[in-house]
Amino acid sequence: MGSVAAATGSGRRPQVQANGYLPSIDLGNGVGLPVVAVPLQFDERASQPGRAPEQGEHTEDVLLELGLSWTNSFPKDRKVIQ
Repeated sequence: MGSVAAATGSGRRPQVQANGYLPSIDLGNGVGLPVVAVPLQFDERASQPGRAPEQGEHTEDVLLELGLSWTNSFPKDRKVIQ
């Protein structure tokens, strides 16, 4: 029976690095964060994860696409935004 490796040091193993199991995503400030890759491949290419949007990051773009504006959609007197 073979030995079982502990999960704590798995990210530093050469096989993990060589197979791209822990790609790094840019957090938007130049800092990279290693994340676990999705174990699926399409067209024999590994997926490239990206960061999630920050809260409200695309709100204004969506409103403009709908023909709305920020001031008309969220007036301060309705206390939607404080």
